[in-house]
Amino acid sequence: QTFPPYDFTVTAQDCAVFEDCIAVGPLTRADGSVLEGLEPDTGGPLSALELNTFQVQRTSFRMPEGVLHARERLTLHAPAYEGEKLRMHIKVAQTYRRNDRPFVVLALELERLDDGARILEVERTLCWPR
Repeated sequence: QTFPPYDFTVTAQDCAVFEDCIAVGPLTRADGSVLEGLEPDTGGPLSALELNTFQVQRTSFRMPEGVLHARERLTLHAPAYEGEKLRMHIKVAQTYRRNDRPFVVLALELERLDDGARILEVERTLCWPR
């Protein structure tokens, strides 16, 4: 099954929220002195983790309570930058049972709208509740 595409843009606010989530504070040496010049790089390409949004799933279909995120594989093909218009395609690639549990494998593909460049592929495996 294929779902309608999801269009989005990663904004400066989205980037700030992401940076806040991964911030580790100042790095220090064993003697306690702070390492200088290791501030986060801004203005560069977005992380694959920033681009890998679960919002497309939430918009495309309703998952039952108890779904577990079992596995995920990301393949980054090209950089994307803050403010670019992006489109995520999502489809069910496979369903199977293991140990009497149903699994669903989603295939997600992210493209840049301006030039159609393939940015990111995601294979997401979810374990459905019994």
